[in-house]
Amino acid sequence: SLVSQLLVTKTRQRLGAMDEHGSGYPSIRAHPFFEGIDFETLHEQNPPPIYPYLPKTSENEALRSQYRVPDHLEPGLDDKQLTRLLGLGLSEEKPAAPVPVKPRRKSGGCGIADLTSEEVRSQLEKQRASNPWHQFVDDHLILKQGSVLKRKGLFARKRMFLLTTGPHMYYVDPVSMTLKGEIPWSPELRVEPKNFKIFFVHTPNRTYYLEDPEGYALEWCRAIEEMRVHCYGSPDK
Repeated sequence: SLVSQLLVTKTRQRLGAMDEHGSGYPSIRAHPFFEGIDFETLHEQNPPPIYPYLPKTSENEALRSQYRVPDHLEPGLDDKQLTRLLGLGLSEEKPAAPVPVKPRRKSGGCGIADLTSEEVRSQLEKQRASNPWHQFVDDHLILKQGSVLKRKGLFARKRMFLLTTGPHMYYVDPVSMTLKGEIPWSPELRVEPKNFKIFFVHTPNRTYYLEDPEGYALEWCRAIEEMRVHCYGSPDK
């Protein structure tokens, strides 16, 4: 193989070692590994897409993002899209048996589209008086909150995530009770469920790898997508 021919102790026996200096290593380019690659026009070609990747841990399999949605698929995050992303039975749009859906909690959606201005004011007053997380959200109404593991590589930290009007998505260290950050919102923000626990939040500059230990990743995705559409509209509008 290519690697075994390069990892040779004696330098003069390595693939490419005897090529003329400055020739561009023709013996390496001629290796079957590079078959079909035109090195003369390589600088003009588009590189393959790099998808976000979440390494494997003892509790979770390795997960690679499928963020590039094919053009023929409709925008948004309806039940069909969720089923497709989770690989639960819709293959090439063929009919499939009904998929069991985990029961949704009452707080499953953010409900922003159904709130009147008076309801927002009323709920905000109650929140100021009784919600310990209100101090972190700049007086915005919390529409969904929950304990979520924020993963980075092989490590995960427990954070209290707060989806609010604005829109904003704050995350707080529940032990030290300090605000650790905020996921930036934009029309380009997208959510991607990987299974019932793990979901990705894609922003233009970063992908956030999140895990709901209770298994309600789909509810987070629905709530975030509902907020995005409410604030920025559907992608096709």
